[in-house]
Amino acid sequence: MRNPTLAATDGGLGEPVPVLRLCGPLDAESAAEVEERGAKLIEAVEADTGIVVDLTAVELLTAAGARAVTGLLNGLTARELRAVLVCPPGHPARIALDFTLAPSAWPVHDSVDGAVAALRASLTAHEGFGTFFVPLTKALLRAATVDEALNRVVAATVAAVAPADVASITLRDADGSLRTAAASDDAATELDELQYALGEGPCHDVAMAGSPEFVECADLGAGCAWPHWSPEAVRRGWHGALASALVAPAEAPDPAGALNVFSHVPGDLVDADPGIVRLLANHASFAIAEADVLRRSALEQAGLHAALDSRDVIGQAKGIIMARRRCGAAEALDLLHKMSRNLNVGLAALATTLVARRGDLGPADGEPDR
Repeated sequence: MRNPTLAATDGGLGEPVPVLRLCGPLDAESAAEVEERGAKLIEAVEADTGIVVDLTAVELLTAAGARAVTGLLNGLTARELRAVLVCPPGHPARIALDFTLAPSAWPVHDSVDGAVAALRASLTAHEGFGTFFVPLTKALLRAATVDEALNRVVAATVAAVAPADVASITLRDADGSLRTAAASDDAATELDELQYALGEGPCHDVAMAGSPEFVECADLGAGCAWPHWSPEAVRRGWHGALASALVAPAEAPDPAGALNVFSHVPGDLVDADPGIVRLLANHASFAIAEADVLRRSALEQAGLHAALDSRDVIGQAKGIIMARRRCGAAEALDLLHKMSRNLNVGLAALATTLVARRGDLGPADGEPDR
């Protein structure tokens, strides 16, 4: 395989993020070729965006190889491309990177997903909402199901809310019960379900009618409003939480639920922008509302088809009665109504039975026996 290669991942948001992957030994023998080929590949990346540089498959990184990586990163900076690196902890190349790179300029992440999330957060902070929320909106419009849309919102939340370690979406059903509809990690689901069981916590409170639309506790160990849930969350290693209410669609319980964010580090969520969290919650609300509109439309169509089918079968039954009793349409319909009341059977059901058993009634006057 040629080294490096350029691929892409959507990071769960639908818009591809360029990933420059390096592999094999990066030493004095390969450094020049890697730097030259990498420079050509990044020319295809759109300026003023970002790129992930993945070193997971690098087997060896010497001083010469580290200089080649630095050269690539300097080239990215010259083109105003934001770069983040991927190299797992304990990886041989990670030690060399820690000594040769400035983390503030080129942060190193443990996974591609984490790097993509950090890159999107950086782009959001430096280039405004449009860079982040336009692709998210497009991704939501392309989502095939409401579950897919909500999972995209959760992925976007972890990316856009920099202190967030995990995120989830709680929905409130018509009977008032709460459930987790989407989560970035099983840990988020566990934190949610603990709140449902204890009857307290940020997402539980926000999802209840008459509650504040936004709650936050940056340090759960400092004594927040949830005396039972907070200690359990801290015991599991979670020290910060916030939740923002979801707006319910028409004729549904309000609020519809909550967008939830959790952090491992005490105080980190102080830096979370409530405006961004609320905007993300609104995106989730729009996805739920669209699904509700589609559901209502499907029910209306089903009802219309049922009404048309009923009208057709009642017309057929009316014709059978008219032929056998030599009466008019009004009299035949009146007879059907009387039979329906006397038998305590719906008009459409009676008509369906009459049409299905037409042969049992014998021939109408003037019809030959068969």
